[in-house]
Amino acid sequence: MPGVTILLKGTTMGVSTDPEGNFVIQAAPEDVLKISFIGYLSEQIPVGNKTRFDITIQPDIATLSEVVVIGYGESKRKDVTGSISSVSGAEIRKTNPVTFDQALQGKVAGMVVQQVSGQPGGGVSVQIRGISSFGSGGPLYVIDGVILGGASSMGAGTNPLAAINPSEIESVDVLKDASATAIYGSQATNGVVIITTKRGAVTPPRISYDFYTGFQQLPKRIPTMNLREYATFINERNAGLGWGFDTRPEFANPQYLGEGTNWQKVLFKNAPMTNHTVTINGGDVKTQYLLSGSYFKQEGIATGSDFRRISVRLNLDNKTTNWLKIGTSLQLANIRENVNATSSNVINSALSQTPDIAVKNSDGSWGGAYNPNGWVNSTINPLAVATINKDQANRNQLFGNAYAEIAFSKSLTLRNEVTGSFSMGTEDRFNPSYTMGLVKNNSNSASYNYNQSIYTTVRNYLTYSHTFNDRYNANVMVGHEAQLSKGENVGASRNNFPSNNVQVINSGDPTSATNSGSKSQNAQESYFGRLNLGLFDKYLITGNVRADGSSRFAAGNRWVTTYSGAVAWKLHNEDFFKNFKDINELKLRVGYGLTNNQNVRDFAYTSTLATVATGLSGISQLTENIGNPYVEWEKTKYTNIGLDAALLSWRLNFSVDFYDRKTDGLLMQIPLPFYSGTAVGWSPGALDAPYVNVGTISNKGFDFKISSTNIQGKELTWKTDLTVSRNVNKVLKLNTDGASLVGWPYSQTIVGNSIGQFYGYKADGVFAKKEDFETHALPTKNGVPLPVGAAGGSIWYGDLKFKDINGDGVIDERDQTYLGSPIPKFQFGLNNSISYKKFDLNVFLTGNYGNKVFNQMRMNGEYPGTSFGYLKALNNYAKTALIDPEKPATDINNVYVVNPDTDIPGIRNDNTNGNTRASDKYVEDGSFIRFKTISLGYTLPDKLLEKAHIHALRVYVNVSNAFLITKYKGMDPEIGSWNPLNAGYDSGFYPQPRVFTVGASLQLTK
Repeated sequence: MPGVTILLKGTTMGVSTDPEGNFVIQAAPEDVLKISFIGYLSEQIPVGNKTRFDITIQPDIATLSEVVVIGYGESKRKDVTGSISSVSGAEIRKTNPVTFDQALQGKVAGMVVQQVSGQPGGGVSVQIRGISSFGSGGPLYVIDGVILGGASSMGAGTNPLAAINPSEIESVDVLKDASATAIYGSQATNGVVIITTKRGAVTPPRISYDFYTGFQQLPKRIPTMNLREYATFINERNAGLGWGFDTRPEFANPQYLGEGTNWQKVLFKNAPMTNHTVTINGGDVKTQYLLSGSYFKQEGIATGSDFRRISVRLNLDNKTTNWLKIGTSLQLANIRENVNATSSNVINSALSQTPDIAVKNSDGSWGGAYNPNGWVNSTINPLAVATINKDQANRNQLFGNAYAEIAFSKSLTLRNEVTGSFSMGTEDRFNPSYTMGLVKNNSNSASYNYNQSIYTTVRNYLTYSHTFNDRYNANVMVGHEAQLSKGENVGASRNNFPSNNVQVINSGDPTSATNSGSKSQNAQESYFGRLNLGLFDKYLITGNVRADGSSRFAAGNRWVTTYSGAVAWKLHNEDFFKNFKDINELKLRVGYGLTNNQNVRDFAYTSTLATVATGLSGISQLTENIGNPYVEWEKTKYTNIGLDAALLSWRLNFSVDFYDRKTDGLLMQIPLPFYSGTAVGWSPGALDAPYVNVGTISNKGFDFKISSTNIQGKELTWKTDLTVSRNVNKVLKLNTDGASLVGWPYSQTIVGNSIGQFYGYKADGVFAKKEDFETHALPTKNGVPLPVGAAGGSIWYGDLKFKDINGDGVIDERDQTYLGSPIPKFQFGLNNSISYKKFDLNVFLTGNYGNKVFNQMRMNGEYPGTSFGYLKALNNYAKTALIDPEKPATDINNVYVVNPDTDIPGIRNDNTNGNTRASDKYVEDGSFIRFKTISLGYTLPDKLLEKAHIHALRVYVNVSNAFLITKYKGMDPEIGSWNPLNAGYDSGFYPQPRVFTVGASLQLTK
């Protein structure tokens, strides 16, 4: 057993056991060894003349319980009244994640984790128990007491949490319900993720080294036409109705052509990755320390993307006197990212480019479009822009916490903390001039942006904890916290550089120079308190209250109170449960609370000014946005009921929670009528729309986790963990009756539905026979049904049919309906860990069920009139034939579709029918099962390692994202978004790679 403390009784001399449970200590025969470990009974063993001891410590059934981190303190899990899930650092590291949030997927019931981008170090969207805001509000992240606020996220798809090295994490605790989160106040309405890093221990210096290396590959390619198929299709299309002007002599004999260029093979590659982490930790009973350094580098599977992180961590704890303990946690990280693949949208370009375009010409220049016809869209060379464009993001982040804890007595302590999250980032972009066939960029350009944010916190809290007569225990905590957030950015750009080789910003044309900049600031002050009562080790009572004041609101609405209460009943400790020997623990929990959210811009209650140029070569200040002095906090009422149980001598454990969250006064910028002169988002010349409280939203559901020890033997152990989550999201109210929030481009949010549902028509096959035109509703123009015919401006064979939803006999905008939600109905995670002798095997699966994905790549790729993105499915376009070859092809009575079951429109140079309109044809089932991790390890025998002076060594092989089971036709169905109103769109999403790694964990000293 690792981490057991062995002290010489009556002294401060001591050590801790190593991972194998071994220890070495210098002791005299008259000394006594004092052995202690959390959750186990202490032992005292005289040394005597012995030099070797085989020691077994017994569990303390009264105290055996996992310790979890809660707000401003810790608690034994058996005494927790709220809903808290925990993941160990060892579990996180099994997937070799780039960022720790990626590894939480499927590990925490009730938490939805989705990749916003699969690029190296890419962003991750995290939702805990549903979406309760129209903004991009995720959970609150706290690492060693440092609140991560306002991290500089420079560049497309980057992750502000990427500075945290997963190798340094000891545990992650996720606080889910109001009873657990209310103590953090307004910041925690969407849950809290508390990261605790490794610290020093009472042990001689220990040196450990963790290493892995491997490569990544694209798991799946989308089927696109090769050159022969493309040439055949172009020839067939040119023979279709309304065509005949697209004759291409080079395609006269497609059978003699080769494969052409497969742009996915060109853009995507096998990419290396490597990680090195060195850690030194140790200490005595007075001072414990940990020093860690890490280097991680990952190239992206798509050209134009990579990620590098260098981080250093120092954790110190010192027992200065009997009444004073001080310490610090410091982490410094530097991250450099190439995000050009995302910002230049090269995956979309690779799926849009045609196979007749060469990667490079015979003279070494970049290949490009050569068709001079103006109606043919010229797509850029994706490999070229991935290579020659520059978009480098660089940031430095510092997380720091310094504390002093004063013990006035054994029961009363005062903890004082100063924390800071500091982030400085730059983004350096350059777009060169180039010629790629007919695609030209005659003017090069560059931009450089600097962004910094500082988030500081000062907190002081007093804790009284005491047990009375071994029957009652009380823990009372009161505190004060002040937070200040500052941010600033500055940017510059120039055009017309004399050369593409010199890309420094001041080398551009001075007359084209532009600049911009801004500063922001907000503050919050808080008073908080918590009461925990335990009676007879049967009944638990928890109460939290917190008052927050925020500078983002007007004086009359500035302060708000967050509160929660919870009770728990340990049924297993009741007398009537004593006969149930197989039930080791059974605890019922009930909680209720009110949390608040301030998801608005700084100074949302008032208007701000912007400086603009005037026509008289001067400047003027104009109102930049519309303030709303009446805007208030979002308020979420939260009810939770849960049951925790342990059965069969702790071999079977489960926890289930049912919850009901109702959020009132939803905050968002409201789109006003166009005549108001306002806009949401970037709109030159318009005022920013005001923030208002617009409605109510509900989240109801359950989360469930069960853990079992299936086999527990001397040599063979098999353990299983299963998590299942269900959330039902529903909008209950908006600001006006019949209101809808329109997302981009095909989403709507209305009362009665979940947030951000896809909106459009329902496809109903193709017009395949004459009777279809007589029995099926036809589209209209200006209220008049469109004519049927082969000429332009009419409906014809092979056009898509759309369902007449309202039954009025015509197809118009009133036949649009809701096509599904990007929010999963269920999520699950299944983990199996097996160990046999020195071998260990871990297999971890995750899955989503019931979510939809809008595959935008199919809108062009499956339309016969397209000039880019020719998918293989297009070969199944609606093909027409003549009943009587002697009669004209324009006679409605003489034509039919030979493949009537297709959903691909036919060839005709006309789209009066709107065949590419948003419809369920492009809304696909995004359900999936992903084999997230398959890992096999072997721990080398001690006798073998002793010869090399190595204490412990484990080697392993690992496959991440090994398999994916899904019906989705795109590369990856797991598509996250930070904006719930516009979620679930695949327009060339950067997929998660399949990763193969080999690694080793080495400990040089005991």
